[in-house]
Order: sequence, then C-alpha cells, then structure tokens
Amino acid sequence: MKTFSYLIIFLSVIITSCNKDKTPENTLSAAEVPNSVGDYWKYNIKSSTGEQKGFLEVRVIKKGTLPDGRPVSTWVYSYPNFTDTIYKISSDTSLEEYTVFPATAGNNYPLMRYVFPLKPGMKWIIAPFADSINVVSEITVMVPAGSFAHSMQLNFIATRHIGNYWNNSRYWFSPHIGIIRMENVVYNLGPDKHNGIYELVEYKLK
Repeated sequence: MKTFSYLIIFLSVIITSCNKDKTPENTLSAAEVPNSVGDYWKYNIKSSTGEQKGFLEVRVIKKGTLPDGRPVSTWVYSYPNFTDTIYKISSDTSLEEYTVFPATAGNNYPLMRYVFPLKPGMKWIIAPFADSINVVSEITVMVPAGSFAHSMQLNFIATRHIGNYWNNSRYWFSPHIGIIRMENVVYNLGPDKHNGIYELVEYKLK
C-alpha cells in the first residue's frame, strides 16, 4: 500500500513539473514598443473605489500595410462585457491608435498618440482636438506582474469641454513591455465604459 502511495506522489510531482514547463515565463519585447503578432497582456480591472471588475486581455492579432506604405497592426481588447478592436500605425518615432481602420475613413483622427523616445517634460497634441499628452516623470511602478523601473507616467489632458466631455486619464509605460498601469477617467455625456484602474497581471511578448 505504501508503494502505491509513493507511486501516486511521484506521478503527481512529474505531472506538476510538466505543467510548469508548458507555462512560458514573462518575456521582454525585442522592440522598445511591443507590437508583434502574438503579443499578449492581461490586466486586472478595478473601479475607482477598489471594486473588482474582472480582467482585460489584449492581443496583437494581425499586421499589414496601408496604401501609403505605413505599417498597421490590429489589436483586440477583450473586456468582461465587450470587445474593442484598435488599429495602430507605427513609425520610428510614434504610435497612433484608431478605432476605425485608417484606410476606410475620411476624417479619421487618432484616439491616442505616443511619441518616442519618451522623456519627462515632453508634451504633444492629439490632432485635431486640443487634447494633449504630458510625460510627467520617470518612476518605478509596482503592479501584480512585478516591479518596473524606468517607467514613464503620461497624463492625458483634455481641454475641450464642448458636449460635456473631459478626460483626465493617466498611463504608465515601461520600455519593451508596454502599458503596465492605466487609470481611465473619461466623461462624455456620462461616465465612459472603459473607466477604471488597470494593472498588468501577466504578459507574453516576442
């Protein structure tokens, strides 16, 4: 009977070890701005009062080229109750985010723009509106996925108030990893459905 018990324990250890081997470790991207097909991020979502709201999973699923030669990638954001598809146009110095595929819309302006390399004191406008991004500081950020040094805090400053709109969101970007923390605080004729505090739980990059 003891021999049988030892056999069960031995097999359990082997199975556990095999399962661990199949779980890839978190990896850094070869690029400062991760944007490869297969890249994956998972975020814990909480309300401003600390209430757990589920998880956000982000995946890069496709890459292509616009008619003008610019590279475009398709990102899918899977929230607990809905999914967003975001198209990102990258260059050596910037990354722009669109909710509509850029080649199909006449007046299609970026939802967000990042300008690289990020440095404290930088500030730029997201055309054609007066919304702006300000790089506030370089800090170390602790989230469930770990501690990330040399992270840049970006503040979204919305200065247009027509139509009861304002945006006071904040983002923390870590080189070779991407966004590690977000505080979405947006009001547009009512609280935005994306509002909440997002913290990186795990990530798999190429």
